[in-house]
Amino acid sequence: MSAPSVTSFLKAYADDLTLNTRNVIDMQLAVDDTDRWLKWTETMKAKPSKCIALGCKLFAKKIKNERFVPLTDSIYSPFDPKIVISGQPMRFIVNPNEKDPFKATHFKFLGRWLNPLLKENDIKNRLRTSLIDDIDKIEQSKINGFMRLWLYQFYVLSHLSWPFLIYDLDKSFAEDLQRNINMKLKRWAGICRTAENGLLFRSRKNFGLGLTSISDFYQKMQLTKCELLRQSKDNSIQELYKSREVKNAKYSRMWKATKAATVANAEVDLHLKFPSQAGNKGLGFGNFNPNPSLVEKRSMVTSKAMDFNEESRIAHSVSLKQQSIWLCWSDSVSPFDLSWKNLIWSGTSPHIFRFVLSSSINWVRTPNMLKLWGYTNNSCCCLCGADKCTLHHIISECLFSLSQHRFTWRHDSVLKQIYQTLSDFITSFNQQNTASVTPQIHFVKAGATSYQLKQAKQSHRPSLLHNANDWKLLVDLPDCNYVFPPEIYGTSERPDLVIWSVKLKKVILFELTCPAEEGIEAAKIRKQAKYAPLTEAISIAGWKSVLFTVEVGARGFIPTSSHHPFNKLGLRGTQVNALMSRISLISAKCSYAIYLASNSKAWDQQRALVEN
Repeated sequence: MSAPSVTSFLKAYADDLTLNTRNVIDMQLAVDDTDRWLKWTETMKAKPSKCIALGCKLFAKKIKNERFVPLTDSIYSPFDPKIVISGQPMRFIVNPNEKDPFKATHFKFLGRWLNPLLKENDIKNRLRTSLIDDIDKIEQSKINGFMRLWLYQFYVLSHLSWPFLIYDLDKSFAEDLQRNINMKLKRWAGICRTAENGLLFRSRKNFGLGLTSISDFYQKMQLTKCELLRQSKDNSIQELYKSREVKNAKYSRMWKATKAATVANAEVDLHLKFPSQAGNKGLGFGNFNPNPSLVEKRSMVTSKAMDFNEESRIAHSVSLKQQSIWLCWSDSVSPFDLSWKNLIWSGTSPHIFRFVLSSSINWVRTPNMLKLWGYTNNSCCCLCGADKCTLHHIISECLFSLSQHRFTWRHDSVLKQIYQTLSDFITSFNQQNTASVTPQIHFVKAGATSYQLKQAKQSHRPSLLHNANDWKLLVDLPDCNYVFPPEIYGTSERPDLVIWSVKLKKVILFELTCPAEEGIEAAKIRKQAKYAPLTEAISIAGWKSVLFTVEVGARGFIPTSSHHPFNKLGLRGTQVNALMSRISLISAKCSYAIYLASNSKAWDQQRALVEN
């Protein structure tokens, strides 16, 4: 490819000047003119001790009276041009008097270390050493693993941001850096060293820990640089970027930031012209900005590129037979709360979070996995003798655990938390005015956000409890055994929760199940079928009945459908989300205890229920 048509003789940034010429004589003339101009200003002057000179040329062997000495034995080599400024010699970029070997062969200019050979091997070694030093410093600190991961995310990566922005490194180098520290990251997270890396780097909405990989971070910084150059107000910079973009487009197998930026920009432009959205919101719902600012556009481009990497990680998970189990229920459940606030400051044992992470990919030390890894020759259950003791078997299928009411203990712990929330809500509701709610049209000011619109609707939305204040509540807990209200219908069945009003002749039934996430849908259908005859009989008796099934995954993942019953009762979104977080954590705690006791037949059936 031919050289770009853009030429630059002098570039200035603050008090730094760069002079470029074709030969040494012209350079000396340029330096002399610059020195005279500085003296003419009477406010500035050259500082020879900080001036650096570098020349590069072809050294032909047939020329005997060569004036300059090449730095290397190659034909094209750097050399000292011996430039003089203000009567003092300008220092060559190679400084033999420098004690630091790196600084002896490099010069720092505008934040970037320059090597006379224009190579960046030393830069890579310096970055690798700096990264290892940071990781070792964190390793030696007396904090838990998740605090160390926080330091990796917000301390270690920040040290790499500037080098990744200004140096033209390669993606394979960033991937090599990541491979060097993956084992430590897994150890800090408490997951097995053979667990897929996607568990660390997938976003939290895709059931990962949400860390940023060094490779992703490098790509993000390179894309940021591309966007800064492409959007520059200097036409010459734009031309230089276009020249590099055309050159890099010829590399079909090598990752180049300009190629990634082109693809990401095309996707962003498509989205701006034809906006779309995910979820169950209506078409056109939301605030779309068809004319984003340069900063917003740059952020959209980098986010789109990171989405491509996220899709690649999910595609890799699909190819795994054992560790792709989370994909079976990812569309129907909400991710576990793995925010930094919850991981570090909630007071919950780190072992619970480690169990949730590992169980989401079925990579827990169960008899089945120990046999797969070659540690044992037997995969039988220590309690019931089942041939294949998997995590699914331990937390939801073992007949011995079922007979000892281990699963019932988990179920009742979750049920007690739901009962306490609904009991407080119903008591508060019964004290309110029971005036009939008339449907109204709620107007919202132009430009209101989706959150304000949602709040306006919720504040006037009628619930199943409206028009009465005599609601009563019964729960099927060990110390609260009840008989189904005979004034409603005589039956021996006992749903987990019964809420009824004599005034409205309305009864609301809640049935809770804590299955493994793989069986949530089947459990829902099973419970609906079980109580269908009862709801029909109640309707025949002249009462209006509503049946809600609530499922809570054994690993701690809550189906999105479990929010619906509590919303219908009139609980606010914040109350429902807080309840879901509590029962999610309680379910995970109980399942972790059941897992730890999977090799012991001793179990206290009178143990207290877990509370948050």
